[in-house]
Amino acid sequence: MECPFGLNDKVMHPQYGAGFVISHQVKEVDGEKIKCLEIDTLFKKTKIFIPIENIGLSGLRRPMSKRMATRMLNILGGPRRGLPRKHRLRVLRIEGQLKEGSSEASARVLRELFKGFRDGKLSMTERRIFDKVFNLLASEIAIARNVTLDKAMELMESRLERRVKRAK
Repeated sequence: MECPFGLNDKVMHPQYGAGFVISHQVKEVDGEKIKCLEIDTLFKKTKIFIPIENIGLSGLRRPMSKRMATRMLNILGGPRRGLPRKHRLRVLRIEGQLKEGSSEASARVLRELFKGFRDGKLSMTERRIFDKVFNLLASEIAIARNVTLDKAMELMESRLERRVKRAK
């Protein structure tokens, strides 16, 4: 299988976030030689290895465009739709939205959870979801807009804060 990603290509991994391809390597695993991509991720500065033959299964893809990153920031600043009051129903709805797998769904989940996050009213499950989705989306926005991870987080927080202030 030919690798669709070259050196220094920007990529997005569904579990580790956005990063850059830093090498193509052959790794030996259980005596078998496997061609892999080495990726340096923005979030947590983790290096991951993806077997080239499993790229499709890994969910690795090209990150969103700069235009799409702007769209995600606009979603964060948009009106809340509301979540069910009952915890279990709320978590089921959130998980259902995230299973959609789109960046738009992630942005909508963050928008819905932000006020509870800011006010310290999220359950542990909701807090874990919020933190993970926030970090993944921030890393992708950072790559798309060519800014640092901290700057992407600031942009997201300012959009979310403005929305909460407007809703008062």
